[in-house]
Amino acid sequence: MAMRCAKCGVRSRNTDTQCGMCGWKLSEPAPPPSPEQLRKREEAEREQAALRRSHARNLMITGAALFAVGAIITAVTFSSASSPSGGTYLVAYGPMFAGVIRFVRGVAAPR
Repeated sequence: MAMRCAKCGVRSRNTDTQCGMCGWKLSEPAPPPSPEQLRKREEAEREQAALRRSHARNLMITGAALFAVGAIITAVTFSSASSPSGGTYLVAYGPMFAGVIRFVRGVAAPR
């Protein structure tokens, strides 16, 4: 089983005594993080949260757009089929169903 360096997190073989990346002794505990490292970590977490929110928003927008396209196709073909000349109409289940799924995935996405 591979060991992880307490300082940088890189995996090393069990037979190694030092990390191949940073040179930290694998038997020593990790040093406390510096204020700069804490700031960078918090900044990275904020960026990740912003990316997750953006992805969820995009899922909801594309889901609503797909549903709207399916509803418009259904409404237009139904109105033309309802004319005196008659005809058949198309219920666009595919885009509406896919839109609902995408929208729900966006709502349920982790923030």
